Amino acid sequence: MKTIAFYLPQFHPIPENDKWWGKGFTDWTNVTRAYPLFNGHYQPRLPADLGFYDLRLAEVRREQANLAKAYGLYGFCYHYYWFNGKKLLDLPLAKVLESKEPDFPFCICYANENWTRRWDGQEHEILIKQEHSVENDRHFIRDLIPVFQDKRYIRINNKPLLLVYRSSLFPDPLQTTNVWREEARKSGLEDLHLCKCQTFGDFENPGKTGFDAMVEFPPHCLEIAYSYSYQDIVTSVQPSFSGYVFDYFDTAAAMMNRTWPEYTLFKTVMLGWDNTARRGLSANIFHNFSIDFYERWLAKVIKRTIQKYPDEEQLVFINAWNEWAEGTYLEPDQKYGLEYLEATKRAIAAGQSWGTISSSLQEFSEHANIDHEVLEKGILTYIENKDSVELSLLKTIQEKDTRIRALEVKLGVPRPHSLYFKYRELRDKLFPHGTRRREIAKNFKSRFLHLLGGNGTRGRAFDANDDLMISRALKYRRRYGIRKTLARSFLELSRRIDGEVLYSLVNQSRTVETIEYPHTDLSYTGERVLPTQKNDCFYAHLSLYNFAKDFIQNKVVVDAGCGVGYGTYYLAVNGAKAVYGVEISEEVIRFAKEHYRAPNLHYVQMDCENISFDEKSVDVIFSSNMIEHLKNYDGFLKSVKDVLMDDGILILATPPLYGGEPVEDNPFHHTNLQVGEWIDILSGHFTNIQTYRHLFRTDKKNKNGGPYVLDFANAPEDCTIDEKDFYFENAPVSSYRMKTDTLTALFVVSGK
Repeated sequence: MKTIAFYLPQFHPIPENDKWWGKGFTDWTNVTRAYPLFNGHYQPRLPADLGFYDLRLAEVRREQANLAKAYGLYGFCYHYYWFNGKKLLDLPLAKVLESKEPDFPFCICYANENWTRRWDGQEHEILIKQEHSVENDRHFIRDLIPVFQDKRYIRINNKPLLLVYRSSLFPDPLQTTNVWREEARKSGLEDLHLCKCQTFGDFENPGKTGFDAMVEFPPHCLEIAYSYSYQDIVTSVQPSFSGYVFDYFDTAAAMMNRTWPEYTLFKTVMLGWDNTARRGLSANIFHNFSIDFYERWLAKVIKRTIQKYPDEEQLVFINAWNEWAEGTYLEPDQKYGLEYLEATKRAIAAGQSWGTISSSLQEFSEHANIDHEVLEKGILTYIENKDSVELSLLKTIQEKDTRIRALEVKLGVPRPHSLYFKYRELRDKLFPHGTRRREIAKNFKSRFLHLLGGNGTRGRAFDANDDLMISRALKYRRRYGIRKTLARSFLELSRRIDGEVLYSLVNQSRTVETIEYPHTDLSYTGERVLPTQKNDCFYAHLSLYNFAKDFIQNKVVVDAGCGVGYGTYYLAVNGAKAVYGVEISEEVIRFAKEHYRAPNLHYVQMDCENISFDEKSVDVIFSSNMIEHLKNYDGFLKSVKDVLMDDGILILATPPLYGGEPVEDNPFHHTNLQVGEWIDILSGHFTNIQTYRHLFRTDKKNKNGGPYVLDFANAPEDCTIDEKDFYFENAPVSSYRMKTDTLTALFVVSGK
């Protein structure tokens, strides 16, 4: 049994890519600029153990092979780019051939399509064209003869294995395969084992065009993928998203249950495909990736391959070893680490165990005078039915798990107090680390997740699936010797959740003030407002977001200059359809993502002098005390005009400046203009401008019963106000001269 991973040789610079994409381009360039397109979207995907490697280095290629070998892979299948005699990205394979290292089997998949600017091999924006002819067929195969003769090259029945990505592009595929075989025999090879890939809807019997077998190539040819829309799967989708979102669970289950054809088909298993790094807003994304499903999918196809084919033809492929820009790779990343490889190793071991079982069945059937094929088929049917039930249960569990986490985030439940956190904490005590831990834990999780059935109310009785999962969980408790005291703790926590915590979660709303995260990892700069400083200054700023609340209901909103995210979160939980917090500081964006999260809230690191969203994709742009920090405020206003919908609005707040007063010496401010000057500038971009004065209630009393005097430098313990103690008054420019009571100049503009 041989498990082979497709290998992309893209990770080193070449002159052609320098010309087409910019100096030093590799696929890492695409990988690092990806960003999430919807709630829960795993992007960017960044490498861990091997880092942003360069395939020109021998030690990198050696370490890749060592890692693959350690986790049970048999070899790599290199994508091979040959254009009418010109080879691209051939350096890694050339070095492997030249140096004879690493000592790791390999074969080739001929990527016989055009290179295009859209990465899809079609007939538009072609960078280098693929031309097929009899002369090119001969030239191509002659170039490969030395590669086939390498002792590490993978063979089937002593015939070098050659895959073709798109055989349908050949003018006459049968003629091409005949030419290749003829040239191979002339060179002294016995023959070739030719496989065409199942791509672009090609299900035709490979024998009709001279191929020996077909190789699956998911995500190609997945009928189930287009059976629903992405709105059924994800929320808070980026404006102007035009791609597809598919369900990995459904895909894996459908592929596992596919009927095997009469011709030889080598199965391929993929990980979580996602080409956002290359295609951006038109990406194809397989969401809800699960290590468990991937492992089961791989184990099942290995079992069936062993059952169906003789030893020499027992091949299973994995897409892929290192397709980072397409989100399908076995190499360690920063989220899963070595889990992809560990699951692969377990699946290979579980799948190959079927070979031992099959041999034992053969002996038993002969001894008992039972038809071996009938016996083996019956056992396989039982295993497949069992797998289908378990897959259905796992999908239900993950869906409910996502719901409980999303609900807690939306209601602002701090991590240490959340059900999800407490579940994981208790799970770590209940179950030791081991190969079955994930499966055991997921069965126990049902005790938590059943509480969110129906409309999220408590007290629902277990259904049949819940009973089955609980019984399995108890079986595992006995099997693995889980201590009774810990099991009792589990039940006590479950009862407490039933009676108190979940009821509070579902029925009580939580406002932004209840979020009490530590803010020790960001320092006060003298300008940035931090939620640890819940003083007069903080609530004055928050009141601006409270003003915007009436304008953002069910709207797509951008918070330009969002800071640490408390105000952006305020908009997200107070009626916005989707909110995008924009901030130039990587440190601040990282902080906001960690501390202020909601299903409809996203953060983007971006320079506000150029708000780079899709044209006419945003309903409201809110900007509080940010524009005065810009050197190029005109660039900001021009980009705002581009991205706003035709009926969109800009809400702009900036400190008021009055004629005749000295300009405040603030090192953070680059633009200091009077209110009338701002109106003149805004009039150059928008037709409708409303001005507001930002005021504080004059009837507010302090602790001693006297008039409350705002002090933007006071300590939180001295603050007895909130954002509702401020109000806004529509006013002409002349009223802004009342410096003593106007806190902020506020503009609501529209009409581009």
